[in-house]
Amino acid sequence: MRQLILATILSGATLFAHADDATELRQGYFKLIKYEFGDVMGAMLQKKRPMDQARFAEAAIRLDALAGAIDELFPEGSDGPDSRAKAQIWSDSAEFNRVLTTWQSKVSALNSAVQSQDPSAIGAAFKATAASCKECHNNFRSE
Repeated sequence: MRQLILATILSGATLFAHADDATELRQGYFKLIKYEFGDVMGAMLQKKRPMDQARFAEAAIRLDALAGAIDELFPEGSDGPDSRAKAQIWSDSAEFNRVLTTWQSKVSALNSAVQSQDPSAIGAAFKATAASCKECHNNFRSE
């Protein structure tokens, strides 16, 4: 399933990026990320949603699969009027790529922690992933 999700996203990213629809694709992608990370995992950890270990683990797997597609979602020139992407994404691409790589590694570590079923490792990995999300938002996304 992980490979199917990733393949679907990557083929869509290439298609939409060439059709100048990268912003729309990116927004859909981040809605998926928000849903799995915040509305499922975060809500369960905050006891705003009943804990379902199987669904929690599935969310971690989905996030890990989705993380691999992020590199395709920011083609040059996709910072149009509907985008919240800051110009620094392209003017400081080395830093942006570092932040993306960090986020991808944090998501992967979160998935590994969830698979280990160690509550303290899960909590620490969730917080580290959230911090890496915030770093990108603070530096590369307009509010």
